[in-house]
Amino acid sequence: MYGDKMEKIRFQICEKELTLYPAQGENRPLIVFNTVMGDGEELAQALRAMDAPDCNLLVVGKLQWYHDMTPWSCPPLSKRGPAATGGADAYLETLASEIVPAARKKIRGSAPYVGIAGYSLAGLFALYAMYRCDCFARVTSMSGSEAAADKAGSVTVNTTMCALELDDAGKITAVSFDIAQNKIGFDAAGALTSELTGEHPTKKELGDAYGMKGATSIGKEWYEQAEALEAWCIGKTVEEVVSMPTYDKGDGHHTQVPDDVDLKSGCTIDVGNFLQALQKAADNAK
Repeated sequence: MYGDKMEKIRFQICEKELTLYPAQGENRPLIVFNTVMGDGEELAQALRAMDAPDCNLLVVGKLQWYHDMTPWSCPPLSKRGPAATGGADAYLETLASEIVPAARKKIRGSAPYVGIAGYSLAGLFALYAMYRCDCFARVTSMSGSEAAADKAGSVTVNTTMCALELDDAGKITAVSFDIAQNKIGFDAAGALTSELTGEHPTKKELGDAYGMKGATSIGKEWYEQAEALEAWCIGKTVEEVVSMPTYDKGDGHHTQVPDDVDLKSGCTIDVGNFLQALQKAADNAK
């Protein structure tokens, strides 16, 4: 139940405050969450209340936020804001070589994979980590408005999913793509304001209710375009799919749109995250 006291294991590495919320079962994934403040107990409770898949949640605190989370140096974006000092590589080395191995020893059983999630600068760090090391098999980057002293805020979570089946020759015999897109609100004090126990349908589950058909040049809903991509993948190798020709629409959002003559008439959504998820699924299957 939301609000119940959570089991937690506290430890320190390289001056970072680490709080592990063990999974209820054995051999569950380990998810790393970098936080600007607190020990993440509200997040752990929210995941439990939402009946999220059982996992080991490792919350990393006492971070030098504008150093550890930033890949490069950058002057302040506002008069009162701090400068970014580009310490992400050093922190990532500590996270991958010391923190994650230590957390693995404290969980029940063995984690089948390690994921990383974060919002704001920690979301940027999660994406950066995906390209800089092979420690993380799942990545979730959340970008939301910041709550100020006089206003509430929100975080939108996009999680890309891929289920994959390969034959002995390495060709795709079945594949499914989907995206869970959920928005969580919080007040100026940081307390959650969203209802967490209701249903949260994925884009594919929303079907025609997603409402993309009228906004696309090919007149197809999101799930129809995802199905077109899935059908196109059948019989191809993962390498053939991830190397498909794509183009950038130039709007800052659609940077990998299919440019294959047989696919682009049925799919005009950005497929970049799908291709990454497909490669991750294939790597995990080996």
